[in-house]
Amino acid sequence: MQNISFPLLRTIVNDHEIESVLPCPEERRRALSSVKDREVRTILFELQNRDHVSIDRVRNAWQNVVQQRKELRTVFARGSGVTDIFQVVLKNHDALFIYAHCGGRDDIEAKIEKDALPVLVAGAPMHVAQAYTIEGSSLLLRLCYNDIVIDDDCLVGIQTDLPLAYHALAGPNPPRGIFHRTQVRKETHAQANAFERIKNSEPTILGLGTVGAQKGVAEYTNATMPGSLGEALLLQCSNDGVAPTNAIQALWLVLLARYLRLEQPCCVYRMGQDDISSENSRNSRVGRQEFLCTGLITDGDRFADLVKRLNAQALENMKADASIGFPLIHDGKRVCNSSVCWYSFTAPNESNQMMSLKPIKANSSQEVSSEHFTRSIISC
Repeated sequence: MQNISFPLLRTIVNDHEIESVLPCPEERRRALSSVKDREVRTILFELQNRDHVSIDRVRNAWQNVVQQRKELRTVFARGSGVTDIFQVVLKNHDALFIYAHCGGRDDIEAKIEKDALPVLVAGAPMHVAQAYTIEGSSLLLRLCYNDIVIDDDCLVGIQTDLPLAYHALAGPNPPRGIFHRTQVRKETHAQANAFERIKNSEPTILGLGTVGAQKGVAEYTNATMPGSLGEALLLQCSNDGVAPTNAIQALWLVLLARYLRLEQPCCVYRMGQDDISSENSRNSRVGRQEFLCTGLITDGDRFADLVKRLNAQALENMKADASIGFPLIHDGKRVCNSSVCWYSFTAPNESNQMMSLKPIKANSSQEVSSEHFTRSIISC
């Protein structure tokens, strides 16, 4: 499991907004990844607020985050080019911050597709943050980086800390009514690891709030990965004769084990007609069943073996008609879990499929109603 490198699949949670993984459209993925240097990767964040997005706060938040990281030296730029540059912190490498205002969604998407990714070579900025505002109410921030210079753990920290630092600059009063928070809201350490805070307070994977109140999204591309992760997983599933969801499910359990440090990662997945292997394709009741999926993961596990174990578990559950309801109590304890659904869209490209991860929040043995679920969609 130590060789699985997918740390950017992280849901960012803090007191003021949630940043979830959303599917990156194929066209934009190609545009964002159009760089000859295959060791350059990009991330695209989208931050939305009730109030006007302050580019100064974004810049200062970026500064605050980078100051804590020994890998980076930051240079900011304002305006359409690289004017008004000033160095912030002298560290080992440069990070360039570029800001551009766009009139609307179409304008900004066109500009993102038009703007070439920087060439990250020795002597040039090794990390570039490109910020685009949309009608003053939302912001796209594209981070380009060279993974030789900055490791994945550092990027995960930046991804977690940036929105925290941004909102910390807004003063003591958080935006009104964005999220329903529980004990996590009482945390006073603004820069604490959000995942650790949630894990230590109550068993929740994702932050909670109404779907309509979700205010942040993030999109990810990885130019170093040949093809898409989804295509690779689907190919392996086809070769091994297992359901595609089991591969994604295994990846999710690995993330829970590695990043949430859960001793027994657990979630529910809902079987659907597009979520079945050839062995169970004749079961007409599949679309109505939900199964508890757990996995004890050790460092010696091979990913393919975990996928096959989960597939076997799913088949046994189906044969036993072991469909479950909510809330989930596992071994007499409330568990950190999520509901997983596999979606196949009408796009002609069959690999253009997504899986939905939906959190389940329980107070004692009570389930939170569905309108309080926030959703995270993973593009395959």
